[in-house]
Amino acid sequence: MDTYSFEQLDISLGMEYALNKKPFYIDTLEIYLEETAQSEIELKEFMDAGDMQNYAISVHALKSNSRIVGAVEMGNFAESMERSSKAGDLQYVREHHYELMDLLENVRTEIRAYLKAQE
Repeated sequence: MDTYSFEQLDISLGMEYALNKKPFYIDTLEIYLEETAQSEIELKEFMDAGDMQNYAISVHALKSNSRIVGAVEMGNFAESMERSSKAGDLQYVREHHYELMDLLENVRTEIRAYLKAQE
């Protein structure tokens, strides 16, 4: 198995979730990139509208999908945002939303680097 060292992406963990099948993992990463681009838009819209119920649903999916690809810190941060949004804590969500988006962009940057190395 290839050895890569990323700050936000645990390739070994992601490969475990993909049953150690690299093509399946690569597909999962590509889907993650597509889905998180849409999630980023939705999360901002929900936050701006103060819609904590839908924010919680969207960030829950981000949490789960992040963990599946091996982005543990992203999954954990999304979990804290999910808890806060479920509690209706709009102030917390607004204070930390862009930090979440910055972390998401770091994860996506690492995923793109990994995928490029697989070409």
